Amino acid sequence: MIGTIIKISSNKTASVLLKQKKEIKKYRTSFFKDKKYLVHYNCMYLKIGMKVLFLYYKKISKRKSWKIIKILN
Repeated sequence: MIGTIIKISSNKTASVLLKQKKEIKKYRTSFFKDKKYLVHYNCMYLKIGMKVLFLYYKKISKRKSWKIIKILN
């Protein structure tokens, strides 16, 4: 999944916002759905607003089970 970093919480933890466009075909309308994920990163230089690729990983803590794989920009 591709998301945008919105907050760098603590050591090796960041919050990533995932925006998905949903569509209701019956009414021909579309809307955006937002979801926040806590992700883990190792030794990467991150800034707020960067786009990252993150995937499901083993459970690291209670709410953190995603890992940043690649920085896109």
